[in-house]
Amino acid sequence: MKHNVIKKQCNYRDCIVCGVKNELGLHAGFYEMDDGKLVCLVTGRDQHQSYPDRMHGGVIAALLDEAIGRAILIREKIWGVTMSMSVKYRKPVPLGQAIKIVAEITENNARTFRGAGQLFNDDGVLLAECEALYFKVDYAKMEHITAHEYMVADGVTEIEY
Repeated sequence: MKHNVIKKQCNYRDCIVCGVKNELGLHAGFYEMDDGKLVCLVTGRDQHQSYPDRMHGGVIAALLDEAIGRAILIREKIWGVTMSMSVKYRKPVPLGQAIKIVAEITENNARTFRGAGQLFNDDGVLLAECEALYFKVDYAKMEHITAHEYMVADGVTEIEY
């Protein structure tokens, strides 16, 4: 089913997941969707591999962590610091092919939140999934990072998942 993009979130300069100036980074894009979920679009490159043609498990975990952690921004302007996460690797994640992560908040309390994310290939096959717990950090205390924000326009208006 196709969903409309409500907003594209900013990228940052040096982040390993979204950093536009990080040569080794994933340069992932994050989109707030009309159903309240967050979608990450990314294509892994050779720098992100473990075994030939497969994305490293730690990179997969980082992508899932970032997507779930950013999903809270749809509800409130806070940052999440990962407290714990559990990843299930279902199938190898290929390099050089588009993948997408669909993330959502499953529980939201005063000081913490929980979320879940699923990573799919372009054919919609589930490759990995994650559940995670985050500690909330006041966005105002992190304002110094806005100097590192980049809005990368890409024209994505709808995503199928």
